[in-house]
Amino acid sequence: MQLRGLTVRLYPTEQQEVLMNKTFGCCRQIYNLHLNERNEYWKKYSEVPKEERPILKPTTEKQWKEKFEYMKEVSSTALQQSRKDCDAAFDNWFKSSKGMIGGKFKHPRFKSRKSNDFSYREVMISENCFDFDHRTLNIPKLKKVKFKLRSLPKNFIIKSVKNITVKKTPSGKYFASLCCEVEYSEPTYRHENQMSAIGLDWSPKTLFVADDGKTGCDYSYVAFKQASSKKLHMLQKKMMKKQKNSKNRNKARVKIARLEEHIANQRKDFQEKLAL
Repeated sequence: MQLRGLTVRLYPTEQQEVLMNKTFGCCRQIYNLHLNERNEYWKKYSEVPKEERPILKPTTEKQWKEKFEYMKEVSSTALQQSRKDCDAAFDNWFKSSKGMIGGKFKHPRFKSRKSNDFSYREVMISENCFDFDHRTLNIPKLKKVKFKLRSLPKNFIIKSVKNITVKKTPSGKYFASLCCEVEYSEPTYRHENQMSAIGLDWSPKTLFVADDGKTGCDYSYVAFKQASSKKLHMLQKKMMKKQKNSKNRNKARVKIARLEEHIANQRKDFQEKLAL
């Protein structure tokens, strides 16, 4: 058994979409409230020896629900995971500053509702929540949500789903990332005896230069990149002329986000097809 990720596009109903947005907002609020508690605790006891510091007793999700009634509408496990994410971010920053772990982690910042990129995670997943035949995904509180996926990857047999991360992109699309326990076997390659290695050198203009002299230009990489970049520059100029915090500016922002997502998909599709 191995853990593998699977991302599907969600198509929620209006009621499910409203509940998703409420969950995004509540999880963001829990994260910010808990981060504020940890910051206040750290400012007060940062210079006190560790042995003499009192134990931090943060406010629980149940206590926050008593204060904010609207939090009772969303999933409690999603709120709990948001608090755990805040703890993990704070602990990584502290250990990184002390040199206890590799890499550099910045001090966690408060989440903004203007980021236009939201997510939350569910861990209490029911068995058989992933119904590929009917293309439905059973998510807590949301119940059955329709998704789109043409086919499962080869040699990908799902045994169970460990957790589900629901995401909303800046372009307004909804996705679900599933952490699955699967029976996975290495794919068999065609023409194994005929496989040969080539050398590639990265290039900022043409993506790569091969040892035989070919570049990304030979595979139309630069052509679609230039066309998309020109359109993106035009949309950005139009958005800058819109009034700030207006509906027209937000519409222009969504158009730019969709084009940037399209460019990323083009690049990913080009790389995958080129690697075959």
